[in-house]
Amino acid sequence: MSWLETTLSDRYSATSEGIVDAFIGIQVGSQSCVMQARDAGIEFCHEPPDFTLIFEDQTTFEAVLGDMQAAIQAFMQGKFRSTGYIMWSFQTLRMFNSD
Repeated sequence: MSWLETTLSDRYSATSEGIVDAFIGIQVGSQSCVMQARDAGIEFCHEPPDFTLIFEDQTTFEAVLGDMQAAIQAFMQGKFRSTGYIMWSFQTLRMFNSD
């Protein structure tokens, strides 16, 4: 398991009402994975993603994961973007909220 998959698995805290029902791509620099959220956790797969969250680097990814203020700031600075519906992107980040 890559550091990206480990980080996502460790930080996952969604309940069924907060889950984005899609194949979600995550790209951090040159690392990437595709996941599907479930009540019990994340399943990593090789399906084509419905959308992808793209982070400039690991520092941005770690700052943004679960922190909506940091996510908005990184988005406005071009350090974080999405290939799909932006509201799904922010809903996806909420699945990793540590609060």
